[in-house]
Amino acid sequence: MKNWVLGLSVLLNLVLLGVLVFLNDRYGLWAKVQRVILEEGRVPVVAASYELNRNYQVRREMFRLDKNKSVRVLMLGDSLTAQGEWNAMLGEPLVANRGIDGDTAAGVLARIGDDADFRGDTVVIWIGTNDVLQGQDAGPVAERIMEAARAKADLKKNFTTESTEDTEEEAGQRLAGQAGAAFSNPSTSELARDSENTSLTRSASGPASALDAGRSTLDLVLEAPNVFVLGIPPMARWWEGAPEKNFKIQEINTMLAKGAEENGYRFIELESVLADEKGFLRGEMTSDGVHLNAKGYVAVIQRLKEAGLWPAAED
Repeated sequence: MKNWVLGLSVLLNLVLLGVLVFLNDRYGLWAKVQRVILEEGRVPVVAASYELNRNYQVRREMFRLDKNKSVRVLMLGDSLTAQGEWNAMLGEPLVANRGIDGDTAAGVLARIGDDADFRGDTVVIWIGTNDVLQGQDAGPVAERIMEAARAKADLKKNFTTESTEDTEEEAGQRLAGQAGAAFSNPSTSELARDSENTSLTRSASGPASALDAGRSTLDLVLEAPNVFVLGIPPMARWWEGAPEKNFKIQEINTMLAKGAEENGYRFIELESVLADEKGFLRGEMTSDGVHLNAKGYVAVIQRLKEAGLWPAAED
Protein backbone atom coordinates (compact mmCIF):
# COMPACT_ATOMS: atom_id res chain seq x y z
CA MET A 1 0.00 0.00 0.00
CA LYS A 2 2.79 2.39 0.89
CA ASN A 3 4.60 1.63 -2.36
CA TRP A 4 1.42 2.33 -4.33
CA VAL A 5 0.92 5.70 -2.64
CA LEU A 6 4.58 6.60 -3.13
CA GLY A 7 4.42 5.68 -6.82
CA LEU A 8 1.27 7.75 -7.33
CA SER A 9 2.88 10.70 -5.56
CA VAL A 10 5.95 10.51 -7.79
CA LEU A 11 3.76 10.26 -10.90
CA LEU A 12 1.71 13.32 -9.92
CA ASN A 13 4.85 15.33 -9.22
CA LEU A 14 6.24 14.39 -12.63
CA VAL A 15 3.00 15.48 -14.29
CA LEU A 16 3.10 18.77 -12.39
CA LEU A 17 6.73 19.29 -13.39
CA GLY A 18 5.82 18.61 -17.02
CA VAL A 19 3.00 21.18 -16.88
CA LEU A 20 5.36 23.79 -15.40
CA VAL A 21 7.97 23.10 -18.08
CA PHE A 22 5.31 23.43 -20.79
CA LEU A 23 3.96 26.71 -19.39
CA ASN A 24 7.45 28.13 -19.00
CA ASP A 25 8.32 27.20 -22.57
CA ARG A 26 5.09 28.68 -23.93
CA TYR A 27 4.87 31.87 -21.87
CA GLY A 28 8.43 32.46 -20.62
CA LEU A 29 7.26 32.45 -17.01
CA TRP A 30 10.69 32.04 -15.47
CA ALA A 31 12.10 34.99 -17.42
CA LYS A 32 9.18 37.13 -16.26
CA VAL A 33 9.68 36.08 -12.63
CA GLN A 34 13.37 37.00 -12.89
CA ARG A 35 12.52 40.35 -14.42
CA VAL A 36 10.01 41.21 -11.71
CA ILE A 37 12.27 40.14 -8.83
CA LEU A 38 15.70 41.24 -10.07
CA GLU A 39 14.90 44.29 -12.21
CA GLU A 40 11.78 45.66 -10.56
CA GLY A 41 12.35 44.49 -7.01
CA ARG A 42 8.79 43.22 -6.62
CA VAL A 43 7.24 39.95 -5.56
CA PRO A 44 5.54 38.43 -8.62
CA VAL A 45 1.79 37.93 -8.59
CA VAL A 46 -0.58 36.25 -10.99
CA ALA A 47 0.17 37.65 -14.45
CA ALA A 48 -2.26 40.11 -15.97
CA SER A 49 -4.19 38.80 -18.97
CA TYR A 50 -2.18 40.87 -21.43
CA GLU A 51 1.05 39.23 -20.20
CA LEU A 52 -0.32 35.87 -21.38
CA ASN A 53 -1.50 37.24 -24.72
CA ARG A 54 1.21 36.22 -27.21
CA ASN A 55 -0.28 38.46 -29.88
CA TYR A 56 0.00 41.38 -27.46
CA GLN A 57 3.70 40.66 -26.87
CA VAL A 58 4.50 40.33 -30.58
CA ARG A 59 2.56 43.42 -31.63
CA ARG A 60 4.06 45.48 -28.81
CA GLU A 61 7.58 44.55 -29.88
CA MET A 62 6.74 45.41 -33.49
CA PHE A 63 5.37 48.80 -32.46
CA ARG A 64 8.62 49.54 -30.63
CA LEU A 65 10.44 49.17 -33.94
CA ASP A 66 8.43 52.00 -35.51
CA LYS A 67 10.80 54.96 -35.93
CA ASN A 68 8.47 57.20 -37.94
CA LYS A 69 8.89 60.63 -36.36
CA SER A 70 6.41 62.35 -38.67
CA VAL A 71 3.31 60.63 -37.24
CA ARG A 72 0.66 63.17 -36.22
CA VAL A 73 -1.97 60.93 -34.61
CA LEU A 74 -1.33 58.03 -32.23
CA MET A 75 -4.20 55.59 -31.68
CA LEU A 76 -4.07 53.18 -28.73
CA GLY A 77 -6.61 50.42 -28.21
CA ASP A 78 -7.83 46.90 -28.85
CA SER A 79 -9.25 45.21 -31.96
CA LEU A 80 -11.72 48.06 -32.52
CA THR A 81 -8.70 50.28 -33.10
CA ALA A 82 -6.62 47.61 -34.82
CA GLN A 83 -9.28 46.83 -37.44
CA GLY A 84 -9.80 50.46 -38.43
CA GLU A 85 -8.12 51.61 -41.65
CA TRP A 86 -7.62 55.04 -40.15
CA ASN A 87 -5.22 56.48 -42.71
CA ALA A 88 -7.57 55.59 -45.54
CA MET A 89 -10.79 56.56 -43.77
CA LEU A 90 -9.46 59.89 -42.55
CA GLY A 91 -7.49 60.75 -45.64
CA GLU A 92 -4.64 61.27 -43.19
CA PRO A 93 -1.44 59.35 -44.00
CA LEU A 94 0.23 59.99 -40.66
CA VAL A 95 -1.82 57.92 -38.21
CA ALA A 96 0.02 55.30 -36.14
CA ASN A 97 -2.38 52.44 -35.37
CA ARG A 98 -1.38 50.89 -32.05
CA GLY A 99 -4.43 48.64 -31.70
CA ILE A 100 -3.91 45.08 -30.45
CA ASP A 101 -6.57 42.38 -30.66
CA GLY A 102 -7.67 41.30 -27.19
CA ASP A 103 -6.01 44.19 -25.37
CA THR A 104 -7.38 45.60 -22.13
CA ALA A 105 -7.12 48.84 -20.18
CA ALA A 106 -4.29 47.32 -18.14
CA GLY A 107 -2.50 46.36 -21.35
CA VAL A 108 -2.74 49.88 -22.77
CA LEU A 109 -1.58 51.33 -19.47
CA ALA A 110 1.41 48.98 -19.45
CA ARG A 111 2.58 50.16 -22.88
CA ILE A 112 1.66 53.83 -22.55
CA GLY A 113 5.34 54.81 -22.34
CA ASP A 114 6.41 52.84 -25.41
CA ASP A 115 5.72 55.90 -27.57
CA ALA A 116 7.47 58.39 -25.30
CA ASP A 117 9.12 60.07 -28.28
CA PHE A 118 5.80 60.79 -29.99
CA ARG A 119 5.61 64.50 -30.85
CA GLY A 120 2.42 64.58 -32.92
CA ASP A 121 -0.81 66.49 -32.44
CA THR A 122 -3.18 63.91 -31.01
CA VAL A 123 -3.39 60.76 -28.90
CA VAL A 124 -6.60 58.72 -29.11
CA ILE A 125 -7.33 56.02 -26.51
CA TRP A 126 -10.15 53.56 -27.29
CA ILE A 127 -10.19 50.63 -24.91
CA GLY A 128 -12.42 48.77 -22.46
CA THR A 129 -14.53 46.28 -24.43
CA ASN A 130 -12.40 43.26 -23.49
CA ASP A 131 -12.40 44.32 -19.85
CA VAL A 132 -16.20 44.16 -19.88
CA LEU A 133 -16.17 40.79 -21.66
CA GLN A 134 -13.77 39.47 -19.00
CA GLY A 135 -16.11 40.58 -16.20
CA GLN A 136 -13.88 43.35 -14.82
CA ASP A 137 -15.49 45.84 -12.44
CA ALA A 138 -16.37 49.23 -13.91
CA GLY A 139 -14.41 51.34 -11.41
CA PRO A 140 -10.94 49.85 -11.91
CA VAL A 141 -11.39 49.77 -15.70
CA ALA A 142 -12.28 53.47 -15.82
CA GLU A 143 -9.39 54.31 -13.48
CA ARG A 144 -6.88 52.52 -15.68
CA ILE A 145 -8.13 54.30 -18.79
CA MET A 146 -7.95 57.66 -17.03
CA GLU A 147 -4.47 56.81 -15.74
CA ALA A 148 -3.32 56.08 -19.28
CA ALA A 149 -4.80 59.37 -20.55
CA ARG A 150 -3.28 61.28 -17.65
CA ALA A 151 0.16 59.85 -18.42
CA LYS A 152 -0.04 61.47 -21.85
CA ALA A 153 -1.60 64.75 -20.67
CA ASP A 154 0.00 65.52 -17.30
CA LEU A 155 3.03 67.52 -18.43
CA LYS A 156 1.01 69.87 -20.58
CA LYS A 157 -1.71 70.26 -17.94
CA ASN A 158 0.77 70.96 -15.12
CA PHE A 159 2.71 73.42 -17.23
CA THR A 160 -0.31 75.46 -18.34
CA THR A 161 -1.84 75.66 -14.85
CA GLU A 162 1.32 76.53 -12.90
CA SER A 163 3.50 78.67 -15.15
CA THR A 164 1.46 81.71 -16.11
CA GLU A 165 3.95 84.10 -14.48
CA ASP A 166 7.17 82.15 -15.04
CA THR A 167 9.91 83.08 -17.41
CA GLU A 168 10.70 80.47 -20.05
CA GLU A 169 13.83 79.48 -18.13
CA GLU A 170 11.93 79.05 -14.84
CA ALA A 171 9.17 77.10 -16.58
CA GLY A 172 11.70 74.87 -18.23
CA GLN A 173 13.47 74.15 -14.95
CA ARG A 174 10.25 73.24 -13.18
CA LEU A 175 9.01 71.15 -16.09
CA ALA A 176 12.24 69.17 -16.11
CA GLY A 177 11.52 68.25 -12.51
CA GLN A 178 7.95 67.30 -13.38
CA ALA A 179 9.16 65.14 -16.23
CA GLY A 180 11.55 63.31 -13.95
CA ALA A 181 8.80 62.66 -11.42
CA ALA A 182 6.22 61.64 -13.98
CA PHE A 183 8.43 59.40 -16.07
CA SER A 184 10.95 57.87 -13.68
CA ASN A 185 9.02 56.89 -10.54
CA PRO A 186 6.72 53.91 -11.01
CA SER A 187 5.45 54.30 -7.44
CA THR A 188 3.49 57.39 -8.50
CA SER A 189 0.85 55.12 -10.01
CA GLU A 190 -0.69 52.38 -7.92
CA LEU A 191 -2.77 51.23 -10.87
CA ALA A 192 0.25 51.18 -13.15
CA ARG A 193 2.12 49.05 -10.65
CA ASP A 194 -0.84 46.74 -10.12
CA SER A 195 -1.16 46.16 -13.86
CA GLU A 196 2.59 45.52 -14.24
CA ASN A 197 3.20 48.84 -15.97
CA THR A 198 6.96 49.02 -16.20
CA SER A 199 7.01 50.99 -19.44
CA LEU A 200 6.58 54.35 -17.71
CA THR A 201 10.03 53.99 -16.19
CA ARG A 202 11.51 53.67 -19.67
CA SER A 203 9.78 56.74 -21.01
CA ALA A 204 12.29 59.06 -19.37
CA SER A 205 14.34 58.52 -22.52
CA GLY A 206 11.74 60.49 -24.50
CA PRO A 207 12.14 63.95 -22.88
CA ALA A 208 15.83 63.34 -22.21
CA SER A 209 16.63 62.44 -25.80
CA ALA A 210 14.83 65.53 -27.06
CA LEU A 211 16.65 67.76 -24.60
CA ASP A 212 19.98 66.21 -25.59
CA ALA A 213 19.14 67.20 -29.16
CA GLY A 214 18.96 70.84 -28.08
CA ARG A 215 15.22 71.26 -27.65
CA SER A 216 13.91 73.11 -24.60
CA THR A 217 11.42 71.69 -22.13
CA LEU A 218 9.07 74.52 -23.11
CA ASP A 219 9.19 73.30 -26.71
CA LEU A 220 8.25 69.82 -25.51
CA VAL A 221 5.21 71.06 -23.62
CA LEU A 222 4.00 73.23 -26.47
CA GLU A 223 4.17 70.12 -28.63
CA ALA A 224 2.46 67.87 -26.09
CA PRO A 225 -0.46 66.15 -27.86
CA ASN A 226 -4.11 66.63 -27.15
CA VAL A 227 -5.57 63.47 -25.63
CA PHE A 228 -8.97 62.05 -26.56
CA VAL A 229 -10.71 59.10 -24.94
CA LEU A 230 -13.47 57.42 -26.94
CA GLY A 231 -16.47 55.87 -25.24
CA ILE A 232 -16.80 52.09 -25.23
CA PRO A 233 -19.42 51.03 -27.80
CA PRO A 234 -22.44 49.03 -26.60
CA MET A 235 -23.03 45.42 -27.60
CA ALA A 236 -25.76 44.17 -29.91
CA ARG A 237 -28.96 42.80 -28.41
CA TRP A 238 -28.15 39.23 -29.51
CA TRP A 239 -24.80 39.14 -27.70
CA GLU A 240 -24.94 36.89 -24.63
CA GLY A 241 -25.58 38.97 -21.51
CA ALA A 242 -25.77 42.18 -23.55
CA PRO A 243 -28.12 44.08 -21.17
CA GLU A 244 -25.84 43.55 -18.17
CA LYS A 245 -22.67 44.22 -20.15
CA ASN A 246 -24.12 47.39 -21.67
CA PHE A 247 -25.07 48.61 -18.20
CA LYS A 248 -21.43 48.21 -17.13
CA ILE A 249 -20.27 49.95 -20.31
CA GLN A 250 -22.54 52.89 -19.48
CA GLU A 251 -21.05 52.99 -15.97
CA ILE A 252 -17.51 53.14 -17.35
CA ASN A 253 -18.40 55.76 -19.95
CA THR A 254 -20.07 57.92 -17.31
CA MET A 255 -16.93 57.79 -15.16
CA LEU A 256 -14.74 58.62 -18.15
CA ALA A 257 -16.93 61.60 -19.05
CA LYS A 258 -16.87 62.93 -15.49
CA GLY A 259 -13.11 62.49 -15.14
CA ALA A 260 -12.13 64.16 -18.41
CA GLU A 261 -11.31 67.68 -17.22
CA GLU A 262 -9.52 66.55 -14.07
CA ASN A 263 -7.35 64.08 -15.99
CA GLY A 264 -6.50 66.29 -18.94
CA TYR A 265 -8.34 64.61 -21.81
CA ARG A 266 -11.48 65.11 -23.87
CA PHE A 267 -14.14 62.41 -23.81
CA ILE A 268 -16.04 61.62 -27.02
CA GLU A 269 -19.21 59.59 -26.62
CA LEU A 270 -20.18 57.20 -29.41
CA GLU A 271 -23.52 55.91 -28.19
CA SER A 272 -25.42 58.60 -30.06
CA VAL A 273 -24.18 57.27 -33.43
CA LEU A 274 -23.88 53.54 -32.68
CA ALA A 275 -26.76 52.63 -30.33
CA ASP A 276 -30.43 52.03 -31.07
CA GLU A 277 -33.34 53.35 -28.99
CA LYS A 278 -32.81 50.56 -26.43
CA GLY A 279 -29.11 51.24 -26.04
CA PHE A 280 -27.91 48.21 -28.00
CA LEU A 281 -25.32 48.35 -30.78
CA ARG A 282 -27.28 48.73 -34.01
CA GLY A 283 -27.36 45.60 -36.11
CA GLU A 284 -26.41 47.42 -39.27
CA MET A 285 -23.30 48.83 -37.56
CA THR A 286 -21.68 45.55 -36.47
CA SER A 287 -20.13 42.45 -37.97
CA ASP A 288 -20.61 40.14 -34.98
CA GLY A 289 -22.36 42.03 -32.19
CA VAL A 290 -19.20 43.64 -30.75
CA HIS A 291 -16.91 44.65 -33.60
CA LEU A 292 -17.88 47.33 -36.10
CA ASN A 293 -18.39 46.91 -39.81
CA ALA A 294 -17.63 49.55 -42.44
CA LYS A 295 -20.86 51.42 -41.72
CA GLY A 296 -20.01 51.48 -38.03
CA TYR A 297 -16.57 52.93 -38.68
CA VAL A 298 -18.04 55.58 -40.98
CA ALA A 299 -20.31 56.66 -38.11
CA VAL A 300 -17.36 56.81 -35.71
CA ILE A 301 -15.28 58.84 -38.15
CA GLN A 302 -18.12 61.31 -38.60
CA ARG A 303 -18.51 61.62 -34.82
CA LEU A 304 -14.78 62.29 -34.41
CA LYS A 305 -14.86 64.99 -37.05
CA GLU A 306 -17.93 66.59 -35.49
CA ALA A 307 -16.11 66.61 -32.15
CA GLY A 308 -13.20 68.44 -33.76
CA LEU A 309 -10.68 65.62 -33.59
CA TRP A 310 -10.06 66.05 -37.32
CA PRO A 311 -11.36 68.76 -39.66
CA ALA A 312 -14.58 67.66 -41.31
CA ALA A 313 -13.87 66.97 -44.95
CA GLU A 314 -16.31 68.01 -47.64
CA ASP A 315 -17.86 65.00 -49.37
